Amino acid sequence: MGEAIRASLTNWADLLTFSRLLLALFILFFALTGNGSPDLVLLIYLAAWTTDNLDGYFARKSGQEGRLANYDLPFDIFLVASGLAYLVSEGFYSPWVPMIYFVAALLLTFFDLKTPLMTLSFIAILLSYRALLRLDGRLAFYALIWALVIAIVNRKGLARQIRLYLAGFKRREKDET
Repeated sequence: MGEAIRASLTNWADLLTFSRLLLALFILFFALTGNGSPDLVLLIYLAAWTTDNLDGYFARKSGQEGRLANYDLPFDIFLVASGLAYLVSEGFYSPWVPMIYFVAALLLTFFDLKTPLMTLSFIAILLSYRALLRLDGRLAFYALIWALVIAIVNRKGLARQIRLYLAGFKRREKDET
């Protein structure tokens, strides 16, 4: 993967995707060392999710699918797990929470169960928001405003994700009959 990363960093979408992994590593570092204020970690977390929105935009606009596009989902899973690990270090949750999320997300990815994976990730993000709300209402407010701005700016992408999510349920119902 080393050569693929070096060769593809000229592509903006790949650069943004790779930066999300680096930002998740920073969050994990803060979780493991006990360093990093919640303000800083939230800023890094929101920056990482912003790159998630921007990498797809740049890939579509440039007509280039980057070499790291196949790693987008594992990087997202790692980001959510890193955020949960930080919340464990702050005393909000048991260490089992990020471990269960990480293992379940990898299994759902392996079996190509995208709709349950999206549900699991959404629940994990809500757990993060719940902890943030308990920690500092001001930070929770900023995170909510950020989410609303992203939803408005990326409304077409959000609508596409909702359709994909609902199609996953319809496909499962069809398979069960």
